[in-house]
This record gives sequence, C-alpha cells and structure tokens, in this order.
Amino acid sequence: MVSYEQFIAFRDFGLTFSCADRSLVEGILEDCHVDCPDMVWTSRRDRAVILLAAHRVRLYINGQEMGGLARGAITALSASQESQSVSFAQANLEQDPEALDSTIYGREFKRLQKGLAMVRGGTFVRI
Repeated sequence: MVSYEQFIAFRDFGLTFSCADRSLVEGILEDCHVDCPDMVWTSRRDRAVILLAAHRVRLYINGQEMGGLARGAITALSASQESQSVSFAQANLEQDPEALDSTIYGREFKRLQKGLAMVRGGTFVRI
C-alpha cells in the first residue's frame, strides 16, 4: 500500500502538492488503492495508485484555486466587465467523470493503463 511518504517522495510531489492537506492526500490514496486492484495492476500498482492520486489531488487543488469550478473535463467559460476579461474552468462531468486528460498525471495513468494485459478465458487481452 502506497503511503503518504511514498507519494510525496515520488518525483517532485513534495513541492508540487505541498499545499494539499495530508489527510486529504491519505484519503485519496485509500480510494486509489481500491480503484487500482492488485490482481489487475500487479507490479505496476504502486505507480498507478500514485499517478491516479496525483491526478485527483491536482483536480482538487485546481478546484480550490478556482472556487470549486475545476473538476471533470474542462470547458471554457468567460465573462467580461469594463473591457477586462476573466476566464474560468467549468466542469463537464458528462463527458469524462474522471477527466484523466485534464492533468499530466491522468494522462500518464492512462498510458500506463493501456499497457496492461489481463487474462480472460485463458488468453491475454489488452485493456
């Protein structure tokens, strides 16, 4: 099981996610362990858990920075006032509830996921 310390030690996550509360990260890590079963991910499980957790923490941080708007697939929403323009991210959860393409960590998780092979009916099948 990936610990908070392992998560923070991965790459530059100690700096990248320093503003995220430890209990939040630990809760997300627990969820990611459930979402990345060992029998599917085998030797890649820790990396998958870390990347998926990083993706979800990044979405949370983005949402906090933008008033809770940045979750899910991102679409543009803008407003103007007296010739000044402000743009915000807006959730579009119908398209992609996980929005893996919205962060570098999610995209890396998807690449890792594409490399998985599962045994179905006695033969290896790429998922």
